[in-house]
Amino acid sequence: MPAEGIEPDATILSMPSLMFDGVVVAGGAASAKALSESSDARHFVLEAYKHLKAIAAIGDGEEVLAASHLPIGDDGVSVGSDVGQVMKSFIGTMSQHRVWSRAQKAETVPA
Repeated sequence: MPAEGIEPDATILSMPSLMFDGVVVAGGAASAKALSESSDARHFVLEAYKHLKAIAAIGDGEEVLAASHLPIGDDGVSVGSDVGQVMKSFIGTMSQHRVWSRAQKAETVPA
């Protein structure tokens, strides 16, 4: 159930990550655990990686990337507990539209 006052436009089940310019996985231990165990969530971030999208994981959100077997610290993948720093890197990557430097590596991603 969405938080009070927040109405989602779509979910990971109804709209693929390729419809977005980037993906941010927010922190929170319980959320990270649930997403890490969700094949749909793992596929969502793998698909974003494969389509050369900017990806950020804040705090515990990094666990979702690890569960998806994404290379943490790879080009266009911003991680860390400092929200400002992670988002600054993420926004910089978003301004490039795609992360072309990982195109060859992305071809091996099963998504």
